[in-house]
Amino acid sequence: MSEESDKPSMSGTAETSQKKGPKKFDISSFQERLEKLHAKRMEIEKKNLDAVVEEDRLKKQPTKETAKRKREAQVVKKVEDELVAEELGVDYDRYKSYTTSAIYADKIEEINKKKKKFTDTGFSNYEDASMKSYLRAAEAIKPDFDNYNKMKEMIGEDNFYPTANTIIDGTYYPSQSGLEKLSQSIDQREKKRREYHRRRTFDPDAVVDYINEKNRKYNEKLERYYGQYTKDIKDSLERGTAL
Repeated sequence: MSEESDKPSMSGTAETSQKKGPKKFDISSFQERLEKLHAKRMEIEKKNLDAVVEEDRLKKQPTKETAKRKREAQVVKKVEDELVAEELGVDYDRYKSYTTSAIYADKIEEINKKKKKFTDTGFSNYEDASMKSYLRAAEAIKPDFDNYNKMKEMIGEDNFYPTANTIIDGTYYPSQSGLEKLSQSIDQREKKRREYHRRRTFDPDAVVDYINEKNRKYNEKLERYYGQYTKDIKDSLERGTAL
């Protein structure tokens, strides 16, 4: 009885030993995976090479050509976004707000505000021209605390913070960088003055009260000299309350 009972256990151990034996290595599947990895690597290398070649080409291109291509790409992108918005049945501005990050939108708004702030719409009066010049100069000034502290040590606190009784004549010594900035600023103003004959930016918000270019210039001269006296009359005529 003991021999018969041992036989099934021996056969069971033989079967389990056969099941736990080493797996057969499938070389075909391994070779297939290796070929896929190799193809993927070659594709990535090609993309990297194309990116490097494109970057080198853009560096060698003139700045105007690069800017032109960038503008063309922006126009194409806008047309594509308009088509997508039309397919979705939503307004283009709303679709654009969905696909634009808040940080990027704030940055673009700040740039547009700055452009509008310094847009040269031509000469209107000397007060506005002086204010524009002042704002441009203030925008270009960057704080230099090193020179600030050096000047404070050089002339002393009494002269640095003058009062009504302080004589400040001959106590200021401009730095070399300050003199260079002043020279560059004067050169830029002279260059702008020489190029002042170029066509001015059209102001779409300006009131259209002329029939041709000659009439527009004539109206500007009248406005310059008599605008402060005729403003109330014009407002009354527009409201329909003039006597």
